[in-house]
Amino acid sequence: RFAIGYQKTIVGELTIMDRGSLGLWRDPKLSGRGIGSRVLKLLVDNYKVYSQYRAYILPTNLDSKRMVERVGFINKGISTERFYIGGEWVEHEEYIYTIRN
Repeated sequence: RFAIGYQKTIVGELTIMDRGSLGLWRDPKLSGRGIGSRVLKLLVDNYKVYSQYRAYILPTNLDSKRMVERVGFINKGISTERFYIGGEWVEHEEYIYTIRN
């Protein structure tokens, strides 16, 4: 887990889970400032523990989809994995970033 700081305040968190799956949240009031994109870019450029990183994003979450696409993640379509959110199992789109040496 990594804390995300902005102007001397913790504004989010990046979690790297099994096999390079990512979890990222940031204060929604800071949307559009490139904070998430910069964090992901730092990760893929410097933390090459996995050969690929994966992000699972709700199809309606356009901000997060644009964020990962800016960094170079590729949309692989609806994931075979479903996640339990808000009392129901929901589909997510799977995005993959492949580390190149």
